[in-house]
Amino acid sequence: MRAHALFGYPAGRLGAGRGPVPARVLPGAGVHLVTAKSDNEPACAAVNATLAHLVEGVANAELFDWKAAAADRPELFYSDQTHLRPVGARFYATALLNQIDLHMERIRASPR
Repeated sequence: MRAHALFGYPAGRLGAGRGPVPARVLPGAGVHLVTAKSDNEPACAAVNATLAHLVEGVANAELFDWKAAAADRPELFYSDQTHLRPVGARFYATALLNQIDLHMERIRASPR
């Protein structure tokens, strides 16, 4: 059985009393954070920098760079370039699950 811990940090609430990601959530579990993509670049950059900081030095944590994965893919989004079309939702889910699978393989292969 796979154990995944998915954490969401909404903009404006990031770090608000949450503290750092724990070094071990569950034995053999992965912590997966996802970068933000938004047309508000300053806010998006701040959120993504904070997310990157949260996973630094945490062996079982990984950051999925959704912003990079979706770059130059306007067909995935409605005209606001934020909300996903159905094809974008499938792309997002597939890309995230592939990233989680790769990360979990690395966790299983690493010495404990």
